[in-house]
Amino acid sequence: MGVTVREKDGAWWIFVNHQGKRKAKAVGVGDAGKTVACKAAEKIQAKLVLGDLSILEEREPVKTVPRFGRLQRAGSW
Repeated sequence: MGVTVREKDGAWWIFVNHQGKRKAKAVGVGDAGKTVACKAAEKIQAKLVLGDLSILEEREPVKTVPRFGRLQRAGSW
């Protein structure tokens, strides 16, 4: 089990490796990105220790709201 924070090409990343499942996420850049990445890594590590594996679950893509109606041309009321 491991959660690591690394810098790559100026961006800070969080890498999660737990029970054969891996995830990586870019968090931010600069000092602020490093701070956020380190705090997030601590929280993720704590969740994994407590058995919360939700961070490793695949999520369904967000569905967009369908458009209703038609576009109106100017002056075609």
